[in-house]
Amino acid sequence: MDPTQLAALQAALARLTTAQTAVHNAITHVNAAETAAAAAITANVTNDIATTSAQVTQAKVALLIAQGEQQQAIAVVNHMLTKPTKWFKPNGQPSPLDIEADKETFSIWETRWNLYIKLSTIDEA
Repeated sequence: MDPTQLAALQAALARLTTAQTAVHNAITHVNAAETAAAAAITANVTNDIATTSAQVTQAKVALLIAQGEQQQAIAVVNHMLTKPTKWFKPNGQPSPLDIEADKETFSIWETRWNLYIKLSTIDEA
C-alpha cells in the first residue's frame, strides 16, 4: 500500500470512528429522551409529554442518520481493504510444449512461458 492509499485509509478509519461515536451518542440520547417521555406520561403533564415525545422523535432520526453514516464509512473501509478482482488479458498464444523436442531447451521454453504469464497479467489476476 503506497503512502497515498495509507493516508486515504487512515482518513476513512477516522470517519468510521467518528460515525461509531455518533451512533453511540445517538443511542444514549434516544434512551434519555424515552426515559423523560415515560416520566412525563407518568406525571401526566401535557406540555412535557409533547416536548419529550418530540425529543424522542428527534433522537431517533439522529440515530438513523448516524447509522447511515456508519454503514457508508464501513463500506468505504471495506472497499479500500479489499483488493479488486483483476482479470487477465491474454497476450498472444502461449508457447507450445513438446516434452521430447524441448527437453534440451526447456529453460528457453520456460522463459517464454513466464513472459507470456507476465504480459497476460495472469500472475496478478
